[in-house]
Amino acid sequence: MEQDILSVRCAIRDLFTELPKIGDGDRLVEVLSGAKRYLGEGSASASAQEVAEFNRTHYTPFLRFLVTQMGPQWVDLLTSDHLDLWDSFFLEGPADQAFLVLMDSLVRTGPCICLDRCVHVLEKFLQRGALADLIWEVCQQQLEATPTPIIHEAILTRICSLPDHLANCLQKNNKVVFYPKNYYPHVGNAILRVLQMVSVSLRDGKGCSISFISQLLGKVCMQGHQSEPASLSQILGDLVLKNKKTQFLLTQKMLFLQYGLKKEVLQSILGYLSMEISRQPLLVKVLKELLEVWSSSSVVKHSPYSQLLHMSRCIFICLSLLNKENLEGCKSEMLYALTSGTRLYLDSSLPPIRCLGMVVAESLSHYMEPGGPSLSFEYQEDEDIKELKSLLTPLSICAVDPAKPVKVPPESSPSRIPPSKNEDKPDGGKKVNAGSDSELDSDDELTPCDMSGDTELKNSKVPAYIRDCMEGKMVSTELVKILLHLDDRFGVENFIQLRYAAMVSVTVIDPVPVAQYLTGEFYSVNYSLRQRLDILDVLAAAAQELSESVIPKKAEAPETAAHDFQSPSGTRGNVKDDAPVHWRKIVEERIANKTRRFAKGQASIAPASTPNRFHAVAGHFFFPLIQNYDRPIVTFDLLGEDRLILGRLIHTLGILMHLALNATVASEMGKALLEFVWTLHFHTDPFVRQGLLFCVSTILLSVSWERLMTDMSEEVLEMKCWLEDVTERDADEDCRRLAMSGVLLMERLQSNLRSSPNQ
Repeated sequence: MEQDILSVRCAIRDLFTELPKIGDGDRLVEVLSGAKRYLGEGSASASAQEVAEFNRTHYTPFLRFLVTQMGPQWVDLLTSDHLDLWDSFFLEGPADQAFLVLMDSLVRTGPCICLDRCVHVLEKFLQRGALADLIWEVCQQQLEATPTPIIHEAILTRICSLPDHLANCLQKNNKVVFYPKNYYPHVGNAILRVLQMVSVSLRDGKGCSISFISQLLGKVCMQGHQSEPASLSQILGDLVLKNKKTQFLLTQKMLFLQYGLKKEVLQSILGYLSMEISRQPLLVKVLKELLEVWSSSSVVKHSPYSQLLHMSRCIFICLSLLNKENLEGCKSEMLYALTSGTRLYLDSSLPPIRCLGMVVAESLSHYMEPGGPSLSFEYQEDEDIKELKSLLTPLSICAVDPAKPVKVPPESSPSRIPPSKNEDKPDGGKKVNAGSDSELDSDDELTPCDMSGDTELKNSKVPAYIRDCMEGKMVSTELVKILLHLDDRFGVENFIQLRYAAMVSVTVIDPVPVAQYLTGEFYSVNYSLRQRLDILDVLAAAAQELSESVIPKKAEAPETAAHDFQSPSGTRGNVKDDAPVHWRKIVEERIANKTRRFAKGQASIAPASTPNRFHAVAGHFFFPLIQNYDRPIVTFDLLGEDRLILGRLIHTLGILMHLALNATVASEMGKALLEFVWTLHFHTDPFVRQGLLFCVSTILLSVSWERLMTDMSEEVLEMKCWLEDVTERDADEDCRRLAMSGVLLMERLQSNLRSSPNQ
């Protein structure tokens, strides 16, 4: 084995020495042809061990060497008959290494013969289907004991961004095969081919990883190329019926939460649901839920126009895909949306929303009675309305018999819905077409009201506070609910910071109900990861503000301010960012404060004792958060893929534990947190372990050592052994440092207890 490695190394070194010196074309062809033996070709091919060593160690450097040598001299020596020999080294070796070398060479090389040759080889690479070989090689490598995630991430990025790279490099000389509309179908076909290879491998009893395929498909779709891999049904099959998480993703999250998706994506998802009879009940269910949400008073009041337009698009696509039999099952929901929902839109003060209600009402009335009378409104069609109506034309992807799209002339509809009281011409409201019954709507015969005694109200007080505008509601909980779901629809400057500060202020003013609401929503479904992070940040910041000492200015001394460790950030009432409290500094200061020192001069004056508002409500913040962490939710798995949220949750619990110093509930919190830490102390993610170690330090600092040794002595001793083990063996430097701080803190607390005069 070592002899094979040595022979390959010597041969490659000789090639690097000889090739730059060759001035004869025949000799160059002879040397390059001889080097192909290490690709396993020819009668004199190298041994399997030599080929493996070449592919593992020398293939990438050799390709880079060939790129540097490709120039006018080699083009003349090889001529057009033998240039394919140079190409073959990139096309017949490991596809992953060849692809990376070609892409890196394109980025680094300016306009020259070498660039043209690399582009030519990359074009052949795609045309011969080597992209599937590349993806398959990465899938196989992910099963190895020592995978290379950095290289796999580089391959993933370059596959997804290849059209952009080539457009930047070649500009006006770009090749047609590299255009997005031509390239991404190549990617989709390669994914299908690899999935077939995965199927064969699994049937043969061999393992295979498809995580890279899922990452590739997801990243391509996130970059806006969802329509090019048009074989969604072939890829997913009936997975939506078998996997609850997939069903939630396709029928709930992407339709009700991701309202920034393009219409092509929505057509692909809903078209996939309609293609098989077994999946059509899901589409019917989706339409019913869409109509219910679209007709909700709260949704119409608090949702931006873009979200209402998104739901209307989904409704129109569903209408175009479902046949008459399926639509019969939705008649009650369509009737409710037509009667109750349309009124909410017509009562809106925003003309685009009113117009949206009219368009949807027209379509619903037509689909309820395809051959009968339907509603018709007068409105000016903008681009959104034109696009919305175009969605009623079913796509060719649909295999069912959809109902015909709405084509009702305005003057042919005898049935109408009267305009709302807010609808008038000056503000852009749309007048209902009178049709043939216009004489019935005439107001010429109505007796005008006597308004001679009316006076204009000019001195009415404008509400100055949100509380004045929200009559009879639970102001705090309702307000924080609105803030949690609020979008920046008007482009307000510093919107995120202002929204965050408002949520913190509401929580501080009414901590118990708001904390109960936020902690309950943290483990609920239908929330994004960003919203869950917002909940944790708001709870931590509100607890920090509640725990701050409120001392009159006349009684505040410099010594008191210097020792106010309850406000480590040094800011009060300012708009905070979403970073957690700087707990490292807190821990270090508290450790120093816990350490007994002798012969240090006169002791500083102790700060005045003031009430801590957080102590009375600490349990409402802490205990609901520490529960249910191990309960899997459809789209939220703390112990699985959502380790970032788990890490932030742990840090938040540590902050709450730190702020509960001297509270009566601190010992119970410490015991619960210690059990929580012990459950997760072998977690593989370093960020999670750092949070657990931080929690250990906050427990030691917030619960007296006597109480710890009385109630939790066994757990504390086990924790000390774990800290010592982390100090010696953990691969993460921050974890080792935090563990060392915890060990030193335990020793100091024990020493202080022994040296106490009361003992």
